[in-house]
Amino acid sequence: MKIKLLTLTLLFPLVLNAQEGGFTIRGCVHNGVSVIPGAIVLVTDMSPMLRTKTGIDGTFALSGVPEGPHTVRICNGRYTDRLNVDVHSDITLDTIVTEEKMLESTIWYIQKATPSPVADPYFRQYLDFRRAIDALSLTFSDAINGYNTDSVPDASGLIASLRGVTMEEGWTLDIHYTGGYDGGFVNLYSRRVEDPKPPRNVKMLRYDLVPHIRVDFTPEGIWSAYQLSEAYSYLPKYWHGGYNNYCGIFSLDEVRQRSLALRDSLATTPEIHTRVEILDGDHATVTAYWWNDWTGLFEMTVFVERIGETVNFIYPKREDSDPRTSSRIIVPYDCGIMF
Repeated sequence: MKIKLLTLTLLFPLVLNAQEGGFTIRGCVHNGVSVIPGAIVLVTDMSPMLRTKTGIDGTFALSGVPEGPHTVRICNGRYTDRLNVDVHSDITLDTIVTEEKMLESTIWYIQKATPSPVADPYFRQYLDFRRAIDALSLTFSDAINGYNTDSVPDASGLIASLRGVTMEEGWTLDIHYTGGYDGGFVNLYSRRVEDPKPPRNVKMLRYDLVPHIRVDFTPEGIWSAYQLSEAYSYLPKYWHGGYNNYCGIFSLDEVRQRSLALRDSLATTPEIHTRVEILDGDHATVTAYWWNDWTGLFEMTVFVERIGETVNFIYPKREDSDPRTSSRIIVPYDCGIMF
């Protein structure tokens, strides 16, 4: 797989009066297609090291950097790169461009997958949305221990990571925690901007697609809306809730790399192809592939109906399922863990 090296360049420095506590280094991390939230940025030659993460928009700010030469390092799992910076004022770094190697710890075994799904637009959109969710630093334990609505991260920026969808004017995307000590979930919901956030465990409806979302009826817009409808599958969970944790799969090699047994199971399986098919001006299907540690690799096809400026997803059911939908297990698997 061809790897594009991470590069950093300095913009013309913004010179401010020296302030107590040192200067600030700002910048943005980008993969050549979109920003990368959740990347770790450090100044490694200080003790203790200065450390921060990029936000949902890929930007970061490291304050309190003393005057003089320093090493800035960008990390994502095992992959790191660095830049030597001579600090005499507040500095803004130009866009930091990274490519495939940044994916190593983000998606299972993606660096070994053949063919690589990195150029697949469905994979890119999935990855951008997952990174945006990870950048919110959500943990369910925080919700249980000392939950208050003011501490819930702002999720409105998640929409910006999706292409072809927008919120209705006056509405915002938000996060709600549901559950207790035996298990729980994090859900996305929509509320009016001026309305207060509900307290934890207030009963809320779980929608297949968050209301008040405008969706372009294109493969890109429908796929983005589908990511929102499936966000429940990979938002944080607690204890028994973990049984419903899924990961998107875009290449059979992502599964083959997990064990020899799985490689044997997939020896004669045709390659998978995530896709959105527009049937006519008001109908479409989405076929996607997911991994769950208690199910294995499975394929799901949902039927999409255009309703005004949004869409409705019809999912397969265990009984009386809509014939336009389907679900099948490709490789059964059970990790053997019980909560």
